[in-house]
Amino acid sequence: MSIIENCLNILSHVVDHRIPYEVASRSIGKDRDIIYALCHGVLNNWPKHTVLLSQLINKPLKSKNKDVERLIRLGLFQIDDPKRPIPIVIDELVGFCRKSWAKPLINACLRRFSREQLNLAEQVRKKESFYLNHMPWFIDETRQSLTESWESVLLALAQEPKLIIRVNQLAIDRDDLREIWKKAGVVAKPYTHDSSYLILDKQIKPNDLFGYEQGLFYVQNPACHHLVEHLQYEDCQSILEIGAFPGGKTTDLLESHPSIKYWVSIDQSKQRYGRF
Repeated sequence: MSIIENCLNILSHVVDHRIPYEVASRSIGKDRDIIYALCHGVLNNWPKHTVLLSQLINKPLKSKNKDVERLIRLGLFQIDDPKRPIPIVIDELVGFCRKSWAKPLINACLRRFSREQLNLAEQVRKKESFYLNHMPWFIDETRQSLTESWESVLLALAQEPKLIIRVNQLAIDRDDLREIWKKAGVVAKPYTHDSSYLILDKQIKPNDLFGYEQGLFYVQNPACHHLVEHLQYEDCQSILEIGAFPGGKTTDLLESHPSIKYWVSIDQSKQRYGRF
């Protein structure tokens, strides 16, 4: 399969069937990094590009033409964040389209966007789904829940997230791992002075980092550690954890208290528990 075809297949699985990206992309062989960047670019900008599509297309495309819409979305992202010459990107997407009637539409939409990008953005800049880059239902629910800070929270959520990892300090010292990564050109800063968490200074796939396969670190929300800090555990006590997946609290607590001898973890999903 070509890169474009793989992207369309993954987007269909994720958007139409609610299948996680990691599952939908398992069969991808080569060009994984490119496909990852394109799919995540389309998905992360879905609300914003939905608003732009309403400016570029007179009426929404029918559900049977989702592939055409997603080809346009792939183009919008690559024009928004150009890594390659825009004319080549447009020609590839138009050339890939199997529906002859849609080729002029894709070509016209993307060439207009490349010419009028700033003007189109100005026309819709006050639309919440555009400048916040979230779906309308999510904006409404957040506004109702956080009456004062809802907008700042949504703006923060739309930012590119930092990669935060927890070092398995039973296997390696935190600063030793930082030094190994530094020699490879990867800078990681401590999340807090005394924690086992690190924040990476740039986006990088975790499995490209030294120590991933060896279990020297985990991608993990540092909120898990707050529970460990506040849990007044004493030796010889047993632990019961309900809702254990994906295992962040479990591994953090076990590494912080290696003397724990009896642990029961429960999760409602057999599929998730198998992965856990």
